Amino acid sequence: MYKSDEWTEYHLTPRGWEVGTSKTDYNKTEKKCPDDAVQTVKVREFGNISNLQIERTHTIEWQTPDEGLLAKLQQQFGDAPEQI
Repeated sequence: MYKSDEWTEYHLTPRGWEVGTSKTDYNKTEKKCPDDAVQTVKVREFGNISNLQIERTHTIEWQTPDEGLLAKLQQQFGDAPEQI
């Protein structure tokens, strides 16, 4: 039975969603969070690959206390990407 746990962080900025640190089962790529990020979301897939039971989660890891700016950028750029 092969278990998988992969994830990618996405940062919402005034330029849109930017890819952050990501981890696959075989590699991890570190990327610094942009200084002007207003929210960080982690998209994670984990589960049992051998029987295709994969679960996907979206977790807000951090967000700015500036609710007005956050709402404006979310309206402009939408939700975080779905893919890891």
